[in-house]
Amino acid sequence: MTLDKLIKKYGLWSKEVVASKEKYVINEQAPTPYHRLLEHILYFTPEQPFPGVFKHSYDLLVKEGLEPSQDDIEAFAKSFLVYEGYDRFWRRAGKFLSAMIALWENNTHTKTFIRLDFSAASKPVDYACIKLNNCSIQIDGSVGSYCGMNSKECNILIQSNAGQSLGYKAEKTLFKVSGETGTGLGAYAHACSYFVRGTIAQISPYILSSCEVYNSGGSAHTKVFP
Repeated sequence: MTLDKLIKKYGLWSKEVVASKEKYVINEQAPTPYHRLLEHILYFTPEQPFPGVFKHSYDLLVKEGLEPSQDDIEAFAKSFLVYEGYDRFWRRAGKFLSAMIALWENNTHTKTFIRLDFSAASKPVDYACIKLNNCSIQIDGSVGSYCGMNSKECNILIQSNAGQSLGYKAEKTLFKVSGETGTGLGAYAHACSYFVRGTIAQISPYILSSCEVYNSGGSAHTKVFP
């Protein structure tokens, strides 16, 4: 969807004409400061190798003096889907949401629990719950690629399906998936446990032997790795 169509559909931006050239400026009327910063991440942040967008999001939140609460994060996880018409949403929004959770973790200094509702998304969100530490997360709906990447000592419960590379480079993290998983499960993960109720498309050949993978196929979980 083009930027003009997004503006027409959602009213996300105000448009100015300067010296006969159009430019788009951040919408100060965005519902919350978090929506305003996500707009910045989606439209103005240049492409960067990982973890660039996550780090940039985290730094922006700190610079703006924002301290997201559990309620802020859970409400935002539902409402940020308004931006899903823009193609960068799928590879950036999950990183921004993860940065919000990471900042909340750092501010609370205790094991945290969060519930993310992605059930209304038109397709699974990529990069959900990345670079998190010592938290428990329940995800309603499916997730896309690289969920839980670089997570440490977390519990991640996914109520539907998970895309490829679940738990990439994760450490000491428990993943429970009610549905199916994509290819590359557990690549370079260390001491993680995966419990998958549905079909596992592929266990990564790069999963470390310290990990365990269980699959139920609709019955009792059976250990399938190592």
